[in-house]
Amino acid sequence: MADKNFRPICLLNSCKSKNEFSERQYGFRRGKSTIQAVENVINIVRENQTDRWATLITVDVKNAFNSASWDIILRKLRRMGIPKYLLSTIDNYLEERSIQIDKGTDMEISAGVPQGSILGPTLWNVLYNDLLEEVMPKGVHTIAYADDLALVVTAKDKSQLKWKADEALIQVNRWMEENELELAPHKTEAVILRGRKEREIISFRCNGLDIQPKDSIEYLGITMGQSCQFGDHIKKSVIKAEEKAAQIMRLTSNLRGPGSRKREMLYNVVQSILVYGAPIWHGTAKKSVYKDKLTKNPKKDANQSSQCIPNCIYEGITELIIEERQILYHREDGSTEAAKREERENTIQKWQDIWNQTEDVAQWTKQLIPQVDDWLKCRHRKTDYYLSQILTGHGSFTAYTNRIGKTDSDACRYCSGIDTTAHTLFECPRWQIERNRVNAVIGSDLSTENIVRFMLQDEKDWQTIYIYIRNVMKTKEVEERQEAARIRNP
Repeated sequence: MADKNFRPICLLNSCKSKNEFSERQYGFRRGKSTIQAVENVINIVRENQTDRWATLITVDVKNAFNSASWDIILRKLRRMGIPKYLLSTIDNYLEERSIQIDKGTDMEISAGVPQGSILGPTLWNVLYNDLLEEVMPKGVHTIAYADDLALVVTAKDKSQLKWKADEALIQVNRWMEENELELAPHKTEAVILRGRKEREIISFRCNGLDIQPKDSIEYLGITMGQSCQFGDHIKKSVIKAEEKAAQIMRLTSNLRGPGSRKREMLYNVVQSILVYGAPIWHGTAKKSVYKDKLTKNPKKDANQSSQCIPNCIYEGITELIIEERQILYHREDGSTEAAKREERENTIQKWQDIWNQTEDVAQWTKQLIPQVDDWLKCRHRKTDYYLSQILTGHGSFTAYTNRIGKTDSDACRYCSGIDTTAHTLFECPRWQIERNRVNAVIGSDLSTENIVRFMLQDEKDWQTIYIYIRNVMKTKEVEERQEAARIRNP
């Protein structure tokens, strides 16, 4: 038989073809995300404006994935109308499974979806699906992301809100018991998303435990506050990003550790913490108090982790990335590479506009790198501690150290000039021999206007100029230390 007569068959497609999975299950589903789940919560509250009260309750399930009953999963698959041969395959897949708990010691298991497997997430969705189809009191909406269950409850008044929420929690608990799962009421949380100020006296009942609403709770990585506010989320994200940046800094040093590319990758980790969920809270980020938090902290992290890029070049970049994420999220083709490239180009252009308008700081860096795009697109770009001093003008230059109060004079120790970055690179006779060698290789005299341009356009020129910079800066530092030692010990 020809190969074209054979085709793969998978459980997920069989379920999808029958429209069996609830649209309110956002976990393990292509085209669905945590952001969409949170957005659904907000939309429910906004669409029910006539209800004066609304709450979000996040329900926790004890050891959820490891407790999933195989018998119940298979029973639900039969009810879905999955073909017998697929049922037999799944049954065989689940049989005689074990885990190794110690060397040479295995323990047989009879429940749980295999985590990390391709099929495990789909089996979980099969188990959880009819919970989302439960008939709840009017105004109660269930939303799931994997095992994270949220109840959004809206009501005309406080007493209705409590009754609806309590009834919904009773139904959820009953469903859990029927499906051999167990709630963790002590981990269940609630926040009032709309309601009067006497909200502190309301509470909900979950499996015998009173749940007191909090000022804010975390749902799928986003901190949601009272009245659907996200200020606490931004504050927590900034703190978390600072902690991550500090951890990264402990692993790196000026002269050793990861190269600049790896450092930039580490900075991207910090940035991803800051901008996670941006399509949800981007409006809050426009308020000056939160805008300042997002702008100032990433600049510091960028300078530390990338080792060379000056703070000012990152002015406003986090704000631009937030805007980019928000635009892509609302584009129909936002997940395509073409759309991502287009929006990134737009972001870089906006970044360039900000860079062009920078007048009070970093004028030296601006002369070296007039076009942000040229710098970003250079594939052979490698930067380190020594090059960072040249790009920023912050380093072993007495014009700089005098300005910040570390030295008494800005005079060059080798000649009568003022020891600026430009003086060191292009004028000081102490480095003329090394400078002449570089000029001969690149075919031109180095200058403020062309040094970075030569480095970016040719990898060999980059290396030639970098070696010159490194040798000059290392020698200056060594001779500075020697001079300082002579002064201390004449």
